[in-house]
Amino acid sequence: FIVRETRAAEPILPLRLLTHPVRGSATAARALAYGGMYGAFFYLSQYFQDLQNYSPLRAGVAFLPWPAAVFLASQASSRLLGRGVSRRTVMGAGLLVEAVGLAWSARVGAGTSYGLIVPALVLIGAGLGTSVMTLTSASLAGVEPADAGAASGLLNVSQQLGAAVGLAVFVTVFGFVSHHVTLRPLPAVAADAHERALELHGMHDVFGLGVGMVLAALGVVLIGIRDRRRAEPVAEVEQLAGLEDE
Repeated sequence: FIVRETRAAEPILPLRLLTHPVRGSATAARALAYGGMYGAFFYLSQYFQDLQNYSPLRAGVAFLPWPAAVFLASQASSRLLGRGVSRRTVMGAGLLVEAVGLAWSARVGAGTSYGLIVPALVLIGAGLGTSVMTLTSASLAGVEPADAGAASGLLNVSQQLGAAVGLAVFVTVFGFVSHHVTLRPLPAVAADAHERALELHGMHDVFGLGVGMVLAALGVVLIGIRDRRRAEPVAEVEQLAGLEDE
């Protein structure tokens, strides 16, 4: 694909979109953030139905705090940007909040009440809503009009690819852990309870993996994205200095 896109007169994906440091970093961070989020969504669904004995309908309703937090956080993040807070700060804060929510999910047990799970749902949703909007704008920063369509397509592809690959990694790790971990069986514990304990153990591990993915996204943001607000005054000063020399 890379060889063909390099040689094509009208490439589907101009590779110059990936070489821009800010756009490339934002795209990679977005993929990692969505990978951690979709994996958590999948396994929390399993948790509600398999370990909490929720019906599919009740499990779906239980997720409502998540999209509500996404909506409210995205609105709040746009206001923060309007007040002069740097997009890098907003991205980093959102990813950190999402990581805390995933870490909270890794602490739930089979008998954890729904009231103690809601904070995890709210934190994951709030973190995602805070970071995604700024990551989206950074992914499209400075795109030439001729590349606008390809850049928008790349944005959606990175999100879907990150979600698909992230979920695949989660499922693989969960399968490995569930089949290779050994929990000390207790005589008074039934076989189905032992299986539930194994499932819960695997979920804790994959939620920890999700934390790692989101923290990796945070690292990409901190290393690859610089606040453009800092660069603009420097350029302005240099321009004024050049006028004075003339």
